Amino acid sequence: MADWDDVFEKEGEEIVRLKIQKNQYNSAIMSFAIAWLAQRELVSRLTTESTNAEHLEAARSAAEAAWDASKAAWDATRRAHTANVIATISMAITTILAIVSIIVQFVKT
Repeated sequence: MADWDDVFEKEGEEIVRLKIQKNQYNSAIMSFAIAWLAQRELVSRLTTESTNAEHLEAARSAAEAAWDASKAAWDATRRAHTANVIATISMAITTILAIVSIIVQFVKT
């Protein structure tokens, strides 16, 4: 069978599949060809599934990172808004105190 593995490898999957479909192998070789092709397809499928799983995990990790960044941005926005409200109130108080101080100066004179 090892010799046939080399033959099948040289022919490639498409040719082996075509020869199987056209019944161009004798019965003994046909079973080897079918087994070889099934093995190749299994390896290909498992490789694809593994790659898909890796991509899915990478996408899931990226989504989690994006969500964490979004939450952090929201928290930063809330803190900035609170700081702006405090600064606005502080400016209003300072303006009122300045006006009161000016009025007191005019009343004294």
